[in-house]
Amino acid sequence: SGWLVTGWLAAGVALGVVAVSVPRLFGTGERKSLIAKTEAIAAWTEMLRDAMAAADGVEQAIEATVPIAPAPIRGEVALLDAARRSQPLTDALAEFGRRVDHPSADLVVQALVIAAEGEGTDFVTVLGRLAVITRGEVRMRLRVEASRARLRTSARLILGVLVSAVA
Repeated sequence: SGWLVTGWLAAGVALGVVAVSVPRLFGTGERKSLIAKTEAIAAWTEMLRDAMAAADGVEQAIEATVPIAPAPIRGEVALLDAARRSQPLTDALAEFGRRVDHPSADLVVQALVIAAEGEGTDFVTVLGRLAVITRGEVRMRLRVEASRARLRTSARLILGVLVSAVA
């Protein structure tokens, strides 16, 4: 549209670059949402670990965590609890994993499937280790975001200078 208004090819190219770059430079909501979801999965895994230590099994542990599940995944946990009542637990867990759509949740789902099928022991320790790994992922993502913040600030400055020069 810059080319059509001014007749300058450079204005059209500059506006195209700005249109593509601005959402990536200023949009932090998706990154923050991913970090919050990862943290929620870690917290829920710890809740499951604690509930499994006191409960009779996976289903009771899931039921116990529904009201206290972290907000970013509370809806999915409630749907998991409802689904486990009407279908096999392994199917409900697979559906939960698809709904949450996160690699850390997939690990937790696999551990719970193995526990539900009675094919292992000491799931309290397994869930505890998964929670530690997931919290490590959160720390890593936060470090990466902090290092990228400088690059985004520089890119914003360059974009501002470019827009000023074109204007």
